[in-house]
Amino acid sequence: MRDIKVIFLLIFFISVFLGNQNNYGQYLRNPSLEGSSNDSPPPDYWDVIHDWSDPDNFTGYYNTDPPILPVDGDIFILLRARGITYAEQHHAPLQREYLFQELATPLPANSCFRFEVYLSFTDENYYVADSVDPDHGYPVKFQVWGSNTPGGRDQLLVDTDPITNREWEKFTFYFITHNNSYAYILIEANWDTINVKNTPYNGMVLVDNLDLDYTGVMDTVFVDTVYYHGDSQTLLTGNSDASYHWTPDEYLYPNDSRSTLMLEYYETISAYGQQENECLVELFHIILDCDTLYPNFTHRSTEYYFKYDTLLELRASEGLIYSWEPQTNLTAYDIQAPHMIDYYEHYMVSITDKYNCSFQEEFNIILHCDTLYPEGSIVILDTTLEEEEAILLVPRYGEVISNWNPPKYLDCIDCQTPTASPRYSINYSVELTDEFECIHEEIFSVDVNLHIPNVITPNGDGYNDCLRVSGIPENSKLLVFEKNGSLKYEQNPFHSDICWEGIDKQGHALKAGTYWYAIEHPVLGTLKKGFILIKR
Repeated sequence: MRDIKVIFLLIFFISVFLGNQNNYGQYLRNPSLEGSSNDSPPPDYWDVIHDWSDPDNFTGYYNTDPPILPVDGDIFILLRARGITYAEQHHAPLQREYLFQELATPLPANSCFRFEVYLSFTDENYYVADSVDPDHGYPVKFQVWGSNTPGGRDQLLVDTDPITNREWEKFTFYFITHNNSYAYILIEANWDTINVKNTPYNGMVLVDNLDLDYTGVMDTVFVDTVYYHGDSQTLLTGNSDASYHWTPDEYLYPNDSRSTLMLEYYETISAYGQQENECLVELFHIILDCDTLYPNFTHRSTEYYFKYDTLLELRASEGLIYSWEPQTNLTAYDIQAPHMIDYYEHYMVSITDKYNCSFQEEFNIILHCDTLYPEGSIVILDTTLEEEEAILLVPRYGEVISNWNPPKYLDCIDCQTPTASPRYSINYSVELTDEFECIHEEIFSVDVNLHIPNVITPNGDGYNDCLRVSGIPENSKLLVFEKNGSLKYEQNPFHSDICWEGIDKQGHALKAGTYWYAIEHPVLGTLKKGFILIKR
């Protein structure tokens, strides 16, 4: 009997102890926002003050492809912010739809909380009848307020960037209540008149599945000042061994460890640390100093070698605004990487970046004969001519200072631009001096097409009596074989002035029939091979 009384007393004290504990696990009533599917009534346990502040309740938003359906349950809400045009047309103040409720458990002062919500942007192309510039909506922010009066906005607890994701995305935010406790919470859409549009505008955001959890009593607030260096080199480190969450997430990586790297500049970074049932907040004030941000780029000097036949790109460091000086021999003077049209010895570019930091960079262009002509010679022309066709040889850089070589088939050998009428493939060369007093050789490669008939009729009528080959190089030779491979004729050298009349090595006429031939060169190898038919 005594044991039963002891057990009873233990149960009684435990029940009293638990009954006096705050139930921090359920602050929100109806966090899933379920309720009537009509357009105007707010969800159960949520309220509004004005009729125009009623959000739309949706079972599915079908203006997107694919349509947006609830995360779970049957209902989600659409919050709208109405802009200037709506106010002018309806004689009403600028309006934002919102919902508020009296919390099941007030938020205690000096405490840390985690707020989670699913958010989605409707569609940037959705039609808004009361918008004129243009007639569609823009992304809006999602905000959470704490207050002690119905519909009040005493402290901004959550303030997001504009919501631009087209599908549901879970967002997690951390906030502290400082010295005030709050009995009411309010959620609403709000304009971003800095990043999206400079005046209040029409926009909508979809909201589903809220969650508000207590994470601990606020213990300590640290405030640090850090210089931002850019290029993901600015490291932020918490002051304790707590579990951290850094915000805003998009500027930091990782955001759930004691140390994080800044991916991009942001004025104030917050770190929420959780240690058992206590939490701390650390604020990092980020100072943007241009000399700190670009210690190695300010007044950077770079050398480039100028070279003919190469489009030289001058690439400045990353920025938004560029101004090149002097405005000479560049394809553009206000871009990051212009190309040089012609040689100029020195350029200066002034750069202004996205943080309004300005710095200069110098580009020294070096001219060197070995760079202009790395092999001492350059190929200017490489072309193919037909038989008896002529071409004008035009040097590219400078004045001719030597005779053209070889002199064959040229109308002049000591002029600037001779005309060549070669009978066979040939390479012409000439020495020049350019405007920078660099001496070099320019090469003009001219090929002449080989025209080889495949039938000859050596009957003395003056038509196709012999095999004549145009465009054949010097020192070539002609070989003629029977089908069994025996050599019947050889002519070395063989050139365009020689005409083979279908004879053998002894000068006797070959029988009518098909023979194989090859034209060879001691340096170029086999130039042509095939068959030829002798008709008699």
